[in-house]
Amino acid sequence: MKNNKKIKNGAIIFVVLLLVIGFVWFFYFKNKQSVSLSELYTACRVECGKKSSCEGKTFSIFGYFDRNNISAEKFLIQDNPGNLAKSNLEVKISGDKNTKENIAKKINDLAKDPEKSITITGTVTGFDMPVNGNCQRGFELDLYSENNLAQ
Repeated sequence: MKNNKKIKNGAIIFVVLLLVIGFVWFFYFKNKQSVSLSELYTACRVECGKKSSCEGKTFSIFGYFDRNNISAEKFLIQDNPGNLAKSNLEVKISGDKNTKENIAKKINDLAKDPEKSITITGTVTGFDMPVNGNCQRGFELDLYSENNLAQ
């Protein structure tokens, strides 16, 4: 009788653990994707005037600082270090004054070594932009915390 009760309790604990792991995966890992710049642009490509499936989602993007394009409000990351980048992405700094100052301090610290890659986690937004007389859907990343910026 005691063994049946132990097995039943063990089965209940096992099912609860599976449910917890499932919820954590669904709400955290499923919505958080890590990609390179080229993977982001490939996955998010859409015609002008249409919303991409990536917009409004949180991504972790790997890249390098474009040290020539860092300001208090935004900066660019690129797919390669140095001046030979094939693609880049604008990162907008969002939040209150204190948050923006903390992000700026972290950027200054991390940008000292431009050869090291950085990871930025933020929300993708899209916009239509003219390119050589045509229209192309462009993307930006909104950065809300210095904790979402790492090397």
